Amino acid sequence: MIPTPAVAPQKITNTFDSVKGRFMAIMRFFIAVLLVTTALLANGDAISETTHSNTRSDSLSLARSKNSWKYEARFLSVDDTTDSEVRVLPIPPPSFALFTKWIKSLGLKITNKVRARYWLWRKQSAEDVFKQLKLDRGLNNILDNPKIKTWATYIDLYNKKNQKNPDKQVIMAEILIKTYGDLPVATMLQRTRSAPKLARRLRVEQNILWKRSKKSADDVFVLLQLNKVGDDMFVSPQLNSWYNYVTWLEKEKANGVMASVLSTHYSDETLQKMFREAKPRFKRMRFVTLWLENAVEMNRPVSALSPEEYFIRLKLYTGVDKLLTNPNLIPWITFLAEYNAKNPGKGTTMIKIFTKFYGDRQVAVMFEAAKKVQKTKKTATLFQRGQFQQWLRDNKDPDMIKIILKIEKETDPIWRQYGEFYSKYRKQR
Repeated sequence: MIPTPAVAPQKITNTFDSVKGRFMAIMRFFIAVLLVTTALLANGDAISETTHSNTRSDSLSLARSKNSWKYEARFLSVDDTTDSEVRVLPIPPPSFALFTKWIKSLGLKITNKVRARYWLWRKQSAEDVFKQLKLDRGLNNILDNPKIKTWATYIDLYNKKNQKNPDKQVIMAEILIKTYGDLPVATMLQRTRSAPKLARRLRVEQNILWKRSKKSADDVFVLLQLNKVGDDMFVSPQLNSWYNYVTWLEKEKANGVMASVLSTHYSDETLQKMFREAKPRFKRMRFVTLWLENAVEMNRPVSALSPEEYFIRLKLYTGVDKLLTNPNLIPWITFLAEYNAKNPGKGTTMIKIFTKFYGDRQVAVMFEAAKKVQKTKKTATLFQRGQFQQWLRDNKDPDMIKIILKIEKETDPIWRQYGEFYSKYRKQR
C-alpha cells in the first residue's frame, strides 16, 4: 500500500481563505447591486412608466442678486417624493447597459425618474444628457419626442438636488435656445399643440431669460424679426410671443409700450393698412390684433389725429344727451380750432362732426332740450344757431329740414325757429 502524503495544515487554511475571499467579493458585488437598485428605485420609481403630464408648472421668475439666482417663485419640479436629495451610492456607476440589465433582472421597468437618478449618479450635465438623448438633432416635433420628457424629468430632479445652490440651477429653455436660437424656439412653442404643460413651461422660461438679459420690448420685437414681416404680422406666431412678453414685463404700461414699438418700425399708413387687411387664422391672434390696433390708436400723438379721431379718443361719441356736459368737449373744441388754423382750406365745423356721429335729427332734438336746462341753455342756444347756419350753407330750406327731422306738426319748435331764421336770412340777401 502506497501511503497518502500528508497535507500541510497551513496550505488548507490558505485555500479556505482564498475561497472565502472570492465568495465575499461576490457577495459584496451583489449587495452593491442591491443597494444601487434599491436607491435608484426608491419610492416605487420603477413600478410604472412615469410621464411628464404630472409636472407641476409653477411660474418661474429668477433675478440676479449678488451673482446668484434669487427665486421669485418656486422652481418647476416634478418630484413629489419626500427624498431631500439623491442618495450617495457606495460604488462607481456601471455602464447604462449593465445598469439596465440589473433593473430588468428584477422584472422592473426603466422609468424616466430611474434614468434621471442614474445620470445624477454619474454626475452628467443637463447638456450632456440633452445630447445623449439626441435632442440636438432638430427642433421639428421635439415636444412629440418622448425623450424630451425624460430630459425634463432629469432637469427637475437635478434642480431639486441643487435647490440650495441657485447658481447650479438649470433652465430647459436656455439649452434649447443655445442650441436652436430664440426665434425658432419661440415659433415652435407658439405653433405646437403637443405637451401643453411643457410648452407653457418653456414659454415662461424664455420670457424670464429675456428679462434676465434686460431685453426691452423693442429688443424682442427685432429678435423675433417682427420688424421684417410686414403684412404677415398678424399671421406670424412669434407675434403672440412678443405680446405675452411685453404684457408680462410692462404690465399696465404694455399698451403704450407696444404702440410705441409698432410706430417705430412701421408708419401710420402702413399700420392702418396692416390692421385693415389683417386676417388672423386663430381666435387668440384675432384678440391680439384687435388689442394692438386699439393700443396704437389710443397712443397716437394728438397732433397726428383728425378732429373725428380725437372726438373718438375723448369718447364724445358715447351719448348725444350728455354731449354738452361732457368735460372732454372743451379740449376737443380747442383742438378743432387749432386744427383749422393749421389746415386752411381743410378745416371742418363742430356741427359737421356732431352730425356725422349722431345725425341731424338727434343733434337738433338735443339742442332744443338743452335750451330748457339752465346750466346748458346759453351753450345750447349758440350751438342751435350754428346748426341753422350749417343747414343754410348746405342749402337746406325749411321744407327739406321738415323731411330730414321727420316733423309732422308745423308747430314743432325746431322747424318753426329754423323757418324764422331762414326767412330773416333771405330778407338780408
